[in-house]
Amino acid sequence: MKEAVLASLSAMTDDELAAFARKTAHYRAEDLVRNALRETSDRELRSRAREVLHWLRKNPYQGPYVPMH
Repeated sequence: MKEAVLASLSAMTDDELAAFARKTAHYRAEDLVRNALRETSDRELRSRAREVLHWLRKNPYQGPYVPMH
């Protein structure tokens, strides 16, 4: 399963990953990416997570802040 997830992530650009994180986690997208950055030791994943986090910070969430269940 890990290989399938990594293959899916590799097929996406940083912009696509950021848009996916924003669409899935809404205003918590930065938290999601920061957690991934914290948990991985893979240099490539860490680099991509930093780029995605940078994109998310440049493009803040614009929707309503509703509780996530």
